[in-house]
Amino acid sequence: MKRKKDRPLTPKERRSLMLLTLFLLSAIGLGVWLHLGHIEFIPPPEISMSAGEDLRIPVVELSPGRARIFRFDAQNDEPIRVFVGRLGNRRLVATFAACRRCDRASGRSRVSDGQLICGHCGEPMSILEEGATLPQEKDCTPIPVQFRIEGDSLVVRASDIEAGRPLFAREQN
Repeated sequence: MKRKKDRPLTPKERRSLMLLTLFLLSAIGLGVWLHLGHIEFIPPPEISMSAGEDLRIPVVELSPGRARIFRFDAQNDEPIRVFVGRLGNRRLVATFAACRRCDRASGRSRVSDGQLICGHCGEPMSILEEGATLPQEKDCTPIPVQFRIEGDSLVVRASDIEAGRPLFAREQN
């Protein structure tokens, strides 16, 4: 079998090959960016606060799809974690960052893409609509916390947070 003689690429062929390579790399990069742009690699850190301290958050910091967990450290008790975020474009929410099942689960709830993820089942928790009551069975619905809007801030009173402590007592069934 006769072997074909290799020849160097012409400048036009090199330029075409370079442009094709750049186009493919750009297309792959765009695809990766679009896919991974919706995934949080590192969830936002919890913000630690002292027990007895009111939670005040400027409403402008609560943009759609962003949420935070605030941890209220008590001296003799377990910390209480509160989830604060904005659902959709309008509705502000404040709930305890645990459902009535995941408090006893091995994992803790976390924030991902502005949603509260259950520490028991790993699924997004459904937030109650305004005025709705908690279901009787222990499910993945987080318990709401009262809040008010004062000026340009969302405020959760320390007394409302402490009132929820018995809901998560370890002795409860």
